Amino acid sequence: MGLLTNVGEKPVEPEKPYTFASGGIDGYMNELNVPKQPQDIDESEGLNELIDLQEHEPDEPLEKIKARTAVANASGKILAIALDAAFPVALGLLLKDDPDNYKATPEEKEDLTEAFAEYTKLKGGEIPPWLALVITILSIYGVKGAAGFQNKKLNDENAKLQQRIKELEEQAAQQLSEMENAA
Repeated sequence: MGLLTNVGEKPVEPEKPYTFASGGIDGYMNELNVPKQPQDIDESEGLNELIDLQEHEPDEPLEKIKARTAVANASGKILAIALDAAFPVALGLLLKDDPDNYKATPEEKEDLTEAFAEYTKLKGGEIPPWLALVITILSIYGVKGAAGFQNKKLNDENAKLQQRIKELEEQAAQQLSEMENAA
């Protein structure tokens, strides 16, 4: 039975240490250290010329940086307010739910403001005053207008239902009086 137990197994060979084709790690390291190009090249040669070719922008004055930051922060605040006014109403109308459920928390508004401020600062884009005014007006009155149209639609449907109820009550009263007269 000893012959059948080894049928599918490969014979185990003793492990041999790995050797490089060049004769070992020392030969490999020696091969790596052999110079591959002439060593008379001075790497610092022409370095000054490269530095002169690089564009150098003068540092901006601190007042200009502060002004740009203030404009970016104002732009970020306007965009965050507009976004927080428009999206909750849109979601409320779409989902037929109260828009206040979708408003951002004060911390989320602050995060939005910072994100928009950083974006406008990096892109160098500032919102012109006329566009800020349009965004503010649309974020206040556009949202209320959309909600007003939704309310008008609901009020019209309610009026139709009230009219239908009144007609059905009159019809039921008429049929009741006819039944009383017939009896």
